[in-house]
Amino acid sequence: MRVKAPLLGCVKALLSEGWRGRGAAALIASIARLAAPRKAVALRNLSLAFPHSDENWRRDLLGEVYGHLALSLVEFLVVQKDPDRVLSWFDEVSGLEHFERALSLGRGVVMLTGHIGNWELLGAWLCRKGYPMYAVVQRNEDAETEALIEASRRRIGLRTLPKSFGMKASLRALKEGAVVALLADQHGGDCLADFMGRQAMTFSGPAAFSLLSGAPVVPVVSFRKAPFLHEVRILPPLVPPEGDRKEKVEALTRRANAILESLIRLHPEQWLWLHRRWRVEEGH
Repeated sequence: MRVKAPLLGCVKALLSEGWRGRGAAALIASIARLAAPRKAVALRNLSLAFPHSDENWRRDLLGEVYGHLALSLVEFLVVQKDPDRVLSWFDEVSGLEHFERALSLGRGVVMLTGHIGNWELLGAWLCRKGYPMYAVVQRNEDAETEALIEASRRRIGLRTLPKSFGMKASLRALKEGAVVALLADQHGGDCLADFMGRQAMTFSGPAAFSLLSGAPVVPVVSFRKAPFLHEVRILPPLVPPEGDRKEKVEALTRRANAILESLIRLHPEQWLWLHRRWRVEEGH
């Protein structure tokens, strides 16, 4: 922490939501486009999800993805100085009645979301609105980086549960009436389901948590409209299907994938294409 924390503090002190923030994001995006981290992975993912697209379109979209990620980083750093300012960055919310109605049942809410828009900022907004939020997260292997990320999340009021052993803690939080957010759009789990026209291993946590706790699964995402300006979209809860427990988990998981896919396709430049989502296609 002796090197990274002071450096991060200096960067945060220099940033603002005005020209400094925009300029920093533009600089970071330019560097990212030159370095092109995980470029091959992202371009292959785009070719799988959009098989009829041409290479120029995929490369242009990847450039937009790097720009989006740069802005997301800057926005999250800026909000650390005053977490309440995030409230003014979301000027449009649709479907809030679904969220409120689900919470009123008293069984908690399983929040289905993904690496769409600025997902960290969405968590900050929900926390500052007063919702009792937990997020199931994958811990970073680097202890110093993990400590920085965790401290930043605590600063905005977000509590986290480690993905490796979060089942019991998540069910306890739901029983207490909290919101447990799961980013269920990456490779993992034991459920093979269609995602953007391709088979992908999918994390069935949202379905399993819902069936075990009785908490409804509510899809929630945010999209950036402009730098430091976002919208929130909340969809109706997923309806539990008929069948035995295994059939219900698989059906709910397939439905969750379909919803996340439809949201990603609205703004593909705001999804994390750098992740190896379709490892089944790669033979892994």
